[in-house]
Parts: sequence; structure tokens; C-alpha cells
Amino acid sequence: MPTPSLGLLMLQTRFPRLPGDVGHPNTFAFPVRRRVVQGATPQRVVRGRDPAALQPFVEAALALVDEGCDAIATSCGLVANLLGFSIPVWLEPTISRIGAASLALGLMAAGAGMQFGSLARGKTLAVAVLSIRHFVLPAVAWVMSRLFGLDAVQTTVLLAFSALPTASTCYVLAARMGYNGSYVAGLVTLSTLLGLVSLPLALGLLR
Repeated sequence: MPTPSLGLLMLQTRFPRLPGDVGHPNTFAFPVRRRVVQGATPQRVVRGRDPAALQPFVEAALALVDEGCDAIATSCGLVANLLGFSIPVWLEPTISRIGAASLALGLMAAGAGMQFGSLARGKTLAVAVLSIRHFVLPAVAWVMSRLFGLDAVQTTVLLAFSALPTASTCYVLAARMGYNGSYVAGLVTLSTLLGLVSLPLALGLLR
């Protein structure tokens, strides 16, 4: 029986595909056939949403099927928007619950991979990154809100986003792409704790 293979449609991009990216040849442990859709640039597909870009995707997908691919995927989820796909109403509650659970799952993953010994070997970098994230950025946001004359609601939103903890997905990306996952896990954990200080500071004192 032939080994099942995945056909991957890719946009015509120029940035390098690092390990862990769907476009890197060593990312998957099973056979993958990749095909770049000619003319499907990010500007045309994502920004322009050109309907004429749909046919090259269909032709590329059919070509991959002819080559023996058992499933077709794309490296850019925004292609679904170009195809006119939408989430059915009956599926939205399930998707919403999965999305709501992603934060807790990400923090659990970061906690499992955390090693404070890694932070001890890069104290200067850790202090610099966390200081910028939780104290410098809220201050810059406050200055920008005054500079551009934002109203109270706009200022509150800007300050809230400037003081949020580092996303737990940073650990997942670092670990998946072969970087120092334990170090990033420590940063995510400390950033989450510092968020208890930076959020009230940004929304209270700086406001």
C-alpha cells in the first residue's frame, strides 16, 4: 500500500522557511508535496482578495491530486477567505470553546517546559525584554495617546494592549522551531506574573 502524502499549496513569497514552518522540507515526518501557486502573492490574495486568483489554486490542487496526494492543505489560512469559506453557525460554539481553552493550554505547555536555570544564564536579556514589555511599552503608549489626542476609550484600549503579558504561543513556536524553548517558557511565566502589576499600572496610574 502506498504511503499517504499531503499536498501543500503555497503562496509566492520571498521570506525564508525556517524549521517548523510548513514550507520547510524537514518540518513533517511524512511525505509532503509542495507546490507554489504562480501569481498568488500575499498582496494579491490577502490584501487584494482578487477573485481571479482562485483558479490557479484549483489547478494546482488538481495537479497535486494527479501526483498522488491524498489530502490538500495550504500554507496560508487566509486563502479560505478568498475561497469564500465561512464557519457554519452550528460549529461556532465549538470553535469558540476551543479558542477560549487555548490560553490555558498554552500556559500549561509553557509551565511544563520552564527551567529557571535557563533564565539564570541570560539574566540581562530577560530583564531587558521584560522591562521593555511591561514598563517601557505602557509608558510609550501613554505618551502616544497624549500626542495623538486619543479619547478615554481609545487610550484605555491602547494601554491595555501595551501592558498585556507575552503570548504563551511564543513558547510553542520557539520549541517547535528548535530554539531555546525552556528560556522562552520562563519569560512567558514571568511575563504573566508581571502582568498583574503592569495592567493595573497602565489602566490606573498612567491613565
